[in-house]
Amino acid sequence: MRKNKIPKEESLLSPQKTFSELYQILWERRQIILQKLDTGLDTPEETADKGGDMADIAQDASENELSFHLAEVESRELDKIDAALDKLAEGTYGICESCGKQIAVARLKALPFANKCIQCQEQDEQEGKFTVASSVSYWEK
Repeated sequence: MRKNKIPKEESLLSPQKTFSELYQILWERRQIILQKLDTGLDTPEETADKGGDMADIAQDASENELSFHLAEVESRELDKIDAALDKLAEGTYGICESCGKQIAVARLKALPFANKCIQCQEQDEQEGKFTVASSVSYWEK
């Protein structure tokens, strides 16, 4: 007796449709990051011009420093997104930069700007190699 198997989601989508969906996700995320980075940060002079007592100034400076660090992380993520979009245009998207094998669709759906397959990424992490892709958390939709 033959059992009916439900096909996995990846097998229901053509590679072109999957890459098209991933392109849209990457492009939308890129726009969100650019918008956030465009809002800018206060300069120390602007923080001081806001007035208030020393506690207010210190809190504003602390918040500005946190914003700077978040902008730095988002800037690195933007670089990865741009690299992924370039690869889509070149036809090399989804190919591991280390071993040259295809990156699993499930991994690309989880981290659309992944540049390594899970095996090579795990090997790099075990060897203590640190990459930007592993340092940036995937965003929530």
